[in-house]
Amino acid sequence: MSGSSGGPRPPENELMSEDERDDTMSSITNIDPSQTDTDARQHQKETYNRDLKRPQYKYKDNSLGPYVVYVQHKNEGDRTSIHPLKIGRIAHKKNIQGILKIVNKGRSRIALEFERFNQANSFVDSDEMANRTVKDAKSVHGTNPQYLVEKIIRSRIYDSKYWKEECFALTAELLVDKAMELRFIGGVHSGNIKPTPFLCLTLKMLQIQPEKDIVVEFIKNEEFKYVRALGAYYMRLTGSSLDCYKYLEPLYNDNRKLRRQNRQAEFELVHMDEFIDELLRGDRVCDVILPRIQKRIVLEENNELDAKISALEDDFDEEIELEEDNKYRLEEPPKKEEKERHKEKKRDRSRSRSRSRERHRDKDKDKHRRDKDKDKRDRKDKDRKRDEDKRRDDDRRRDDDRRKDERRRDDDRRRDRERYR
Repeated sequence: MSGSSGGPRPPENELMSEDERDDTMSSITNIDPSQTDTDARQHQKETYNRDLKRPQYKYKDNSLGPYVVYVQHKNEGDRTSIHPLKIGRIAHKKNIQGILKIVNKGRSRIALEFERFNQANSFVDSDEMANRTVKDAKSVHGTNPQYLVEKIIRSRIYDSKYWKEECFALTAELLVDKAMELRFIGGVHSGNIKPTPFLCLTLKMLQIQPEKDIVVEFIKNEEFKYVRALGAYYMRLTGSSLDCYKYLEPLYNDNRKLRRQNRQAEFELVHMDEFIDELLRGDRVCDVILPRIQKRIVLEENNELDAKISALEDDFDEEIELEEDNKYRLEEPPKKEEKERHKEKKRDRSRSRSRSRERHRDKDKDKHRRDKDKDKRDRKDKDRKRDEDKRRDDDRRRDDDRRKDERRRDDDRRRDRERYR
């Protein structure tokens, strides 16, 4: 969205900036002496007329009211609707003072009338109107935080419907509600590079730069998995190497499934630990190039990080201890009483084995006979069912033929009546 102020135009010397006035004066003073005063005045008039064609975006001290600011989309071909109530809600949340009325000037154009000229100018200069990073934001990796996203993708995000309708004038508190509504992750998709809501909210976080405590709470959120994924992604983009390993490595224990939209606009399943592994090891995630971070082994050698402890390490240690105990355990020789008891059991087992064999044979015969009878019954049931279906089909066909004959007779009678009428 863009804001432009309307109203009466100020005089010439207030319309131009200081640099433009200097350029105009230098062009006037460098006139050939042979030229007359009329030529100089003509040259000055042409310069003034040329400057009048430049768009005016600010009101001056002596500008007369009404002080109107028009809000519309930067892209003239964009027909996304802007509702006055939405602009009013945003103005209330941002505590914008001096608005007298908000008027709808079409589907994608809103007029805001202000009480004073400086209030209108401050609204035009606001970060939300120009998609600028907040004024008190700190540089990330030596650059503007928004520049971490490539320019072509950034411009596509600014032109997207989700950015204009859902991300306009978002604050850190309102961003939490939008993050809870996420249903998948991803970068851009389709041939014309459409951004996903996940990427739009990431750019909004880079724009408003929320406090580190809020990002950490996003990462620690166990109820909403996509809020955790958004916080982890933002931490990887803006955090230091130490913070990335400190806050993202514990998420290796999260095995929940995530939906991800690929470049072909198709959904695929990934797990949270896979996503975190891509953030810590990959170069590009969700179509954004990740800043470089130090390797973990370097931070361990500098005593900045403790050695990594895997969650499976305790299980491996227990298995190794059990194997060692079983390996070196000594077997005691059997006693005489146990030997005699073993012999008696062996003798009883040999006697009962012959009886059990006969029993098993009888059971097998009975089972075979039962299975045979069951197969016969099943065949009979199938034949009976087939006959019933055939009889039902014949009856249905016969009824259809009878209905057709009656209809034909009725048609013949109707034609005869009409003929002799």
